[in-house]
Amino acid sequence: PRPAESFRNAMAEAAITKQHVEALMRDSYVIIDGAFTQEMARSVVQGAGKMRSNGKLSIVAEQWSSGRQDEIMVMDTWDPEWGEIPLEFQGVNDACSLLKGVAEAVSRHVPEGHEWARLSAPAFMQLAVYGESGNMYVRHLDNDILDEAGREGPPGLRICDRVVTALIYFNEGWEEKDGGYLRVYSPEEGKQEEVVGEFAPIAGRLVLFDSKKVFHEVLPSFKTRWALSAWMTDHIK
Repeated sequence: PRPAESFRNAMAEAAITKQHVEALMRDSYVIIDGAFTQEMARSVVQGAGKMRSNGKLSIVAEQWSSGRQDEIMVMDTWDPEWGEIPLEFQGVNDACSLLKGVAEAVSRHVPEGHEWARLSAPAFMQLAVYGESGNMYVRHLDNDILDEAGREGPPGLRICDRVVTALIYFNEGWEEKDGGYLRVYSPEEGKQEEVVGEFAPIAGRLVLFDSKKVFHEVLPSFKTRWALSAWMTDHIK
């Protein structure tokens, strides 16, 4: 994939308000409910389930034993030049378009001169599913500046380029007993072991957070849990 600097999406711009961006800048994370419809969530789960059945998703084998226990597929929005979009990909494509539009939707509410005022759209999205056997993802940062491996790759695609993380969930009827909550830790220096919130992966929920500051984890899940994630990057100069 190649870095995509600019991309607009009406759903993203309708969901993300100035108040949400102010909260993101103040607290380093924000939770936005109702970012998309339940019908879209069902369409995503239906299509994603077919892709999973067809073997399109896979585990990250070298990370499984250390606490990353999801199945993933890297994807982008559908290019019309590829032909007619497959039926099972339509809902997923709408979700990808929403996430791809987050960068513009956030940047328009950020003061000029701030690092987030000129975010680039993500070059790819990552579809992930957690199984029903207590699958989880241990506490981590999406952009750990101390990790040398994060500097590998072309600009815009490196882990060290990640600035804002965006997650959307598609899981209807989620209950506390299902687990799989997103646990968020304090972004403050010296307090990064403190939990500031735990959020259910409910359908229509959009989560934004600072990729460099917010440690987070997925608690053990006991029900199939679908999510789509993307990382906004610094504007490629």
